[in-house]
Amino acid sequence: MTGYNNHNIPEAAHTFIDRNISAGILTVAFGPRGSWVCVAANGACDSHGIPRGCKDALRDFLRRGFRIRSIAFPPQGGDRWVVVADQDYSAQGIPDECIQVMDTFRRNKWPMRHIAFPPSGGNSWVIVGTDRVFARSIDDECYQILNNHMQGQRPASGVSFTPDGGWTIFGSDEPFARRIHDDCYRHLRAIAAQGDMIDHVSFVPDGDGYSIIANQASPFTSPNLIRVFENNFFRDSSGKGHSVWARMAAHGVPGVSVAMVLGGAFAWQTSYGVLEAGGQQYVYNDTPFQVASISKPTTAVGVLRSAQGAGANIGLDDPVQQHTTWTIPVQAGGSASWVNEATVALTLAHEGGFNVPGFGGYPDTGTQLPTLDQILAGTPPVNSPKIEIMTRPGPRLYSGGGYVALQRMMQDVTATNFVDWMQSNVLTPLGMSGSTFAVTLPPQLSRAATGHVAGPVAINGKRNRYPESAAAGLYSNVGDLCRIILMLNSGGSLDGVPILTRAMRDRMLLDELGISRSGALAALDCMYAHDGVNAGFYALMRGYPNLGSGFAITTNADHSAGGSAFVAEVVAALEYLYPRDLLPSGHSVIGLDSDQVSAAALDLGVGGR
Repeated sequence: MTGYNNHNIPEAAHTFIDRNISAGILTVAFGPRGSWVCVAANGACDSHGIPRGCKDALRDFLRRGFRIRSIAFPPQGGDRWVVVADQDYSAQGIPDECIQVMDTFRRNKWPMRHIAFPPSGGNSWVIVGTDRVFARSIDDECYQILNNHMQGQRPASGVSFTPDGGWTIFGSDEPFARRIHDDCYRHLRAIAAQGDMIDHVSFVPDGDGYSIIANQASPFTSPNLIRVFENNFFRDSSGKGHSVWARMAAHGVPGVSVAMVLGGAFAWQTSYGVLEAGGQQYVYNDTPFQVASISKPTTAVGVLRSAQGAGANIGLDDPVQQHTTWTIPVQAGGSASWVNEATVALTLAHEGGFNVPGFGGYPDTGTQLPTLDQILAGTPPVNSPKIEIMTRPGPRLYSGGGYVALQRMMQDVTATNFVDWMQSNVLTPLGMSGSTFAVTLPPQLSRAATGHVAGPVAINGKRNRYPESAAAGLYSNVGDLCRIILMLNSGGSLDGVPILTRAMRDRMLLDELGISRSGALAALDCMYAHDGVNAGFYALMRGYPNLGSGFAITTNADHSAGGSAFVAEVVAALEYLYPRDLLPSGHSVIGLDSDQVSAAALDLGVGGR
């Protein structure tokens, strides 16, 4: 089905659209002072008031049989324009950086679908490809939502801006808009509701006019599960649906990112909300969050890598003491023999007898950080007890302190700072380019989420610092965390690169080295998981190795501030939408009230080791 809706556009442009809509309208663009151009799929075109160079470039492309995809004019007017075709582009007077990015598209043969310029002018633009977005100085929420709408099998085809800063994202999926004319929004929703695909939305830059073009019916007959996740995220016991944004507000969660692994491959990732409550910087899919105790399975991968192959530096069944110059103390009343019983594997599994379950971190307000040796000894300025063996190794006793002991061991074994060694030997081989164990974020990762306590209220200094790196110091994003899931699900390799041997990967899951597992390793319902709780943050990762699936969730609200309760609802929503990938038993917690959902999701493994 084809159709259009025009409002307050030049009469000649309306006439051209009306006469050619049956052939298909490839693009409609409006420039300053009443200028416009329209191109039809049959090669017909018409225009008024556009620059001569733009008209010549357009005619040349049409003469050569190119298919026009987008035409745009920066708001400054004058001889500034760009014409994008399926095989090339031509431009004049647009920002140099935009030209550089378009050249990158052309050089790599990435198709460009749409280009747009916000009304702010200057170096402000967005380029939408078939599977990627590049933008500069556009509305921050627009950039977030546009990236969300590029995920999955139904990527957005474009974004358009109103003269007063409103915007809409459109394509084969439901449109998303902010601050556009009410009638325009109603027409967008009506066109999408009748099953048509919105190909173009163009706004007149010096008025309230707009044109909406739908050339064909949408090829999709089933709902997009990502949009269902967003818009019908939680259904309460009365049957009323609530969006992800509504539930974030209800739980006091300022920002969240979610990523999915399906069918043995990365499927999608989306982000919602802001870096800091009350702020206008939005969470992106690559935004670093503190992932707290998810540091532990990541550290375990590093320890296992050191224990595999002919050049192994350690043995998993060796005592930790064998590989460190630090003398491991035993609490008063304990036996000195316990030190030799505390093996690397037992310590990874929280069975090494070490004390100190967790760490509070240090506010980033000029507070002096303790050294690793001060943390181990419990001496000032440390805020945690001395790390020592408090019980005979064997029984499970969750211990962040044991991971700090492993951190010291790894530094002794590798003769390298733990943070640097993990970067080179774990994060980089895994392709986790947006992750770091650094206590102070490097410049390229400095646009990070702020932690929040109940309110939500930003914590003092935005984020506590955790020199207890192996236990709690990892910054990451959901896409990077999914690379750990993909590696574990594929038997220890990722993208053809061996990270762990199959035997080491199996031992990690079987013996629960740094991670929790439920179900037999060969069973369909085998699941591994770990969550993370730092001051101001809550995170969860979970994988199903025999289903090739999993997910990662990061929030900037801590456990007591609603982070874990909200994450439980995320888990419930994902399990409901992907029952064959996440719940092989057919168990579903959808339809429960919030407190019931939280309890049920926790029973399903939200609480990690």
